[in-house]
Amino acid sequence: MSEVVANKWSNPDGTENYKCRAWVNFDASGTPFIRGNGNISSITDEGTGRFVVNFDTALPDANYSVSIIAQGGGNGVTTMINTQSNDPSPLTVNGFPLRLVTTSGTLLDSSTVCANVFR
Repeated sequence: MSEVVANKWSNPDGTENYKCRAWVNFDASGTPFIRGNGNISSITDEGTGRFVVNFDTALPDANYSVSIIAQGGGNGVTTMINTQSNDPSPLTVNGFPLRLVTTSGTLLDSSTVCANVFR
């Protein structure tokens, strides 16, 4: 059985068991509306398809992984996620940038966006 130690989840042998540090399900089709979350304080809207997800409690460092899924933009358009490429805002201890784009590179909003942060 694992035991929780401060900000660390340890296995019985003392090795760290990595966990989900934050998660969010939000509507990004207008003003961002958070449906549910853990350790997310807000979503900053920077225009069509451009958002910043802000943590409630900062992470120990920016060496984390973000998994994101979003509903497509309609008309058979696939939504892709881009958190760093061509982005002046890298992952930080306080949050991360999120971009929703079509396969042709057009920014778009989505009615359902879900993100999980692991470290």
